[in-house]
Amino acid sequence: MKKTLLSLVFAVGASVSLLAQLVNQGASIIIEDGATLIVETDVDNMTGSTLDNQGTLIVKGDMTNAGTWTNSSTSTVRFEGTGDSELTSGGATIYKVEVDKTSGNVTLQDDAVVSSSLEWIGDGKVVLGDHDMTLAAAATTTGQAANRYVDASGTGSMRKIYDSNSSFLFPVGDDDDYSPVTIASNGGSYAGTPNVGVNVTDAVLTAAQPADATDYISRYWSIDASSFATAPNFTLTGTYASTGDVVGDAADINGVTYDAVNGLDVGGQAGGGGTVQAVKSAGAFDFTGTNRYGMIALNAYLQGPLNAAGTSMSTAINGILPLTSPYTAGETVAAIPATDIVDWVEIEVYDAAASGANMVASASAFLKDDGSVVALSGEGDPIIKNAPASGFVAVRHRNHLGVMHDASTALNGTQTVDFTSTGTSTFGTDAQASVGSSNAMWAGDADGNNEIVYSGGQTDIIPIAAAVFTDPLNSSFDPTFVSVGYSDADTDLNGEIVYSGGTTDIIKIAFSVFTNPSNISFDPTTPLTGTIGN
Repeated sequence: MKKTLLSLVFAVGASVSLLAQLVNQGASIIIEDGATLIVETDVDNMTGSTLDNQGTLIVKGDMTNAGTWTNSSTSTVRFEGTGDSELTSGGATIYKVEVDKTSGNVTLQDDAVVSSSLEWIGDGKVVLGDHDMTLAAAATTTGQAANRYVDASGTGSMRKIYDSNSSFLFPVGDDDDYSPVTIASNGGSYAGTPNVGVNVTDAVLTAAQPADATDYISRYWSIDASSFATAPNFTLTGTYASTGDVVGDAADINGVTYDAVNGLDVGGQAGGGGTVQAVKSAGAFDFTGTNRYGMIALNAYLQGPLNAAGTSMSTAINGILPLTSPYTAGETVAAIPATDIVDWVEIEVYDAAASGANMVASASAFLKDDGSVVALSGEGDPIIKNAPASGFVAVRHRNHLGVMHDASTALNGTQTVDFTSTGTSTFGTDAQASVGSSNAMWAGDADGNNEIVYSGGQTDIIPIAAAVFTDPLNSSFDPTFVSVGYSDADTDLNGEIVYSGGTTDIIKIAFSVFTNPSNISFDPTTPLTGTIGN
């Protein structure tokens, strides 16, 4: 039954327990500093009412505010009991929230702001649902653990105001797993009251899932830092459920981030002990874990389709490129993603500790006409599954000799190796052709054995002859017949295989063998050999 009170003061030292519902309908209730008011069921501070909390308010049911609710710097609101509670702040800022449930949770019914601390004394989750809980810059959390955390698995977020470079552990999880994330900020701008919001989804982040991933977690954190005028660099450490979240081998899981503008960033790492780490500065992004991937920016030219100025390659075979990579891993795409793609290439990473002697990872990628090597989406830097933190990087092509950088390079997405530049050092002597002002991979390895041979039993002319003379359409065995298709025998990558005549593919073999500076005697039997590895 509702009561209308003019005023009610709970004085210092008092500890009062109300067995019934407390309904404030138009009165003023004051809980003085040092006083404790225990309400065994619900507190309802109605419109036009005032609740001034300077002490401790213990609620075992719902806390609903539609009036004026003030909380001083000596106040606490504690949720106890064995059942679920609901919290409707009505726009009030709460100084300290304590959760001390033996069973049940505290569910927000609107957005809540906490200025000092969120503490767990006993069990019980704070369930956000569709609402945000924001902690002030100086606010802290304590006591969080399994069965004691913020359930941020709805659309609402746990938010923390950042006013300087700092680190904060968000004690978040879903409805049944505690999976906190620590976010440390560095740099950026802290003007105003910028905040970071976090919620959790117990599922695989498919947008950040490379097609060849085999080891990953079925959990991701959605992080919103869009209120920063200039976003800091955020160092992220996420803890996942070590049993239910892991697919494959946890040892091969590293942190990755994804946002709609920049796509997938695989520059993270494993944090150990069921955690993943990454660094990100975008305003809003997702954070999860998947296979260890290396990322690097690469540029390379193929001498076969390269123009005489050494500035651009032909895309003549773009329309007949296969959807499955011609290399070992056999990656497949639904469609060739752009018209400026020249061909598939293979990226290889060799062991840094062994000075490039052992290949430890590889991946297919696409080569564009400007020499940039891109991911299978046709955009962004290529990624290499299970690559180490650093290594010697090589690029191979099915009918060109491969090229390899002769220094170990970090594979964290910050480095570039430009094989088109004459200033980039490589393994081997005269490892690339000089075309115009650029370097390019030697053309003519028509049989794919890592050698270009003009004369002798292993000559690369044989595959060209075989393609032309065994073509069913060449019934008269005409040496000038042009065979059409995607073939290693097409040394200039124009989509045609020519044995005899001015556009014969043999020209590229001859050019590579006889113009190589190492072939000082112009010996037609001297093979030009690619140098990959030490």
